Amino acid sequence: YMPAWKNNVYYLARRHRCVLIDLPGFGKSTKGKFSYTPGCYSDVVAEFMQKTGIKKATLVGHSMGGQIATTFTLKHPEKVNKLILAAPA
Repeated sequence: YMPAWKNNVYYLARRHRCVLIDLPGFGKSTKGKFSYTPGCYSDVVAEFMQKTGIKKATLVGHSMGGQIATTFTLKHPEKVNKLILAAPA
């Protein structure tokens, strides 16, 4: 996961299950043929949740992640417990 989340996850993981996603084109993920839009990424999050059996989650998004989390919440409100935005783009 991105170093920016290191300290946050350290504390959050004490009381919560934390799952960090390395989205396509970021971090160590492959650079594929994606539209690289919040809508595309929200579909990636939905597919990830489906494949891992996560039925509902609290989403935390920073910067572009805030756009992705908001888009996901608008498309799939039934899959979101809470939406937390930190300096969303």
